[in-house]
Amino acid sequence: MTQIRIATFNLENLDETAPTAHPSLAERVKLMKPQISRLRADIACFQEVHGQERPGQPRALLALQALLAGTNLDGASLVSTKPEDDAVFDMRNLVVATHLPVIKYQQLKNDLVAEPHYQRLTATPPHPAPVPIGIERPICTHRSTSTTPNPAACCTSSPCTSSPRSPPRFPARYSTPKRASGAPPTPGLKEASCRP
Repeated sequence: MTQIRIATFNLENLDETAPTAHPSLAERVKLMKPQISRLRADIACFQEVHGQERPGQPRALLALQALLAGTNLDGASLVSTKPEDDAVFDMRNLVVATHLPVIKYQQLKNDLVAEPHYQRLTATPPHPAPVPIGIERPICTHRSTSTTPNPAACCTSSPCTSSPRSPPRFPARYSTPKRASGAPPTPGLKEASCRP
């Protein structure tokens, strides 16, 4: 049976920093890199990774690449949430890093359920209509395969945010999808799913 190591990290706004900022990106990398190396993840799911800009180039995940340099994920494929221009978001990207072949990628934002709305019932004056709560970033999923025919999937998500207030913090919960009663197991299938 093939084993695949999956790790998840909330990097809390990983970005390049001003020269006087503390902790600096270099200080954060020095602290976090040994943890990433120690886990030896085949698939790592990262949250809150900011994109960096360089003149004449699309925004990229340069701070994350600096963090992964010298680890087993150095040079790994980086699959991330993306705006329509196919670069990366300026803030809080969801990123999956892996050397395994990525066979499928999907970005979901109100694709499976309608956008949630909220209406205060006791407000003075009362709200005239429900307001959309909104989702700050889409859910990012990807499917990888090892060198054997056993596929693996990894999912990472971001919290919902409400426009009129600051974003709540919801930890991601990971679980194995349940099979229908009496359904045979899929040989070698390893999936991780998350829900906020």
